[in-house]
Parts: sequence; C-alpha cells; structure tokens
Amino acid sequence: MVTCASIYCGPDVDFGAGPCLWVDNLDKADGVLGVFDGYFSDPEIKKVWHNYSFDRHVLFNHGIDCQGFAADTMHMGRLWDTARAGRGGYSLEALSSALLQYPKTGMKKVFGKKHIKKDGTEGKLTVLPGVLELQRGEETRNAWIHYSALDAKSTDRKSVV
Repeated sequence: MVTCASIYCGPDVDFGAGPCLWVDNLDKADGVLGVFDGYFSDPEIKKVWHNYSFDRHVLFNHGIDCQGFAADTMHMGRLWDTARAGRGGYSLEALSSALLQYPKTGMKKVFGKKHIKKDGTEGKLTVLPGVLELQRGEETRNAWIHYSALDAKSTDRKSVV
C-alpha cells in the first residue's frame, strides 16, 4: 500500500508552499495518487528514486507504471562504495549523512518513543510507531509530512556537496 508520495523538483520550483509536494493517499484521500499517473508514467520526466524497485512495485499495484527512471540513490550508493554495510549501509539516512550538506535524521530519532514497561516505567528500548499511525496522528502528521518530503529532497543530485 502506498500511503503517500513526496516529490521534489528542485529549488526553482514552487508548488505554492515551497519546492516539495506531499501527496496523501490514505482514508478520504485514497486513490488520489492516480491523479499523478501522468507524471509517474511519463518517460520524458526524469526521476531520481531511493529504492526504485520497491517504489515501482508498490505504485504498479496501484495501476501506475513508473517510467522516466534517471537514478536510484541506493544503487548509486552501492556503486560508490560497496563496503558501506559496516558504515551505516545504504539507507537514505546513511547516504545523506555521508554525502549531503543537510543529512537526514533517522525515523527513530524523530518519532521514536521509549517503551513503557508493564509497571508503567520507561524502558531502555526505543519503539517506532507504524507509518499509518505517524501519518494519521494529530501529534505526528506535520512532522511525518516534513520527514517524507525531506526524503524526496535528499534524492536531488544538486544537493550533493
């Protein structure tokens, strides 16, 4: 299931509230992703992805055949350094920390909460709420939108130092 999509077209594009576009695809907005089929399926509009194979698969399940592949940050990260497994791996957080001026903060740091033990005290384990809870939650929705949009911005090749 695709809960949302984030699009960043560069600093020269303004969607009305800045250069990032966040598309909700849950609840009352379920199916709105189809409005963007023309964008995703246009081979002339080049797109940079993080984990393209996964994104293409889940969008295809929504009837969207992604075209216009320009690059995949995960794949490029493996080509850049095949030994990153011991140094953070190929997550967008790890790659942006190594390569960008504004590294991405991990989800656990932004959204993680300490596990509450049976006796009501806070445990050592940090747990991460599910994506649906983050996107729907009143306290987390705005931060989730910002976090998701930063994913898209982190794939912009002009952002690399």
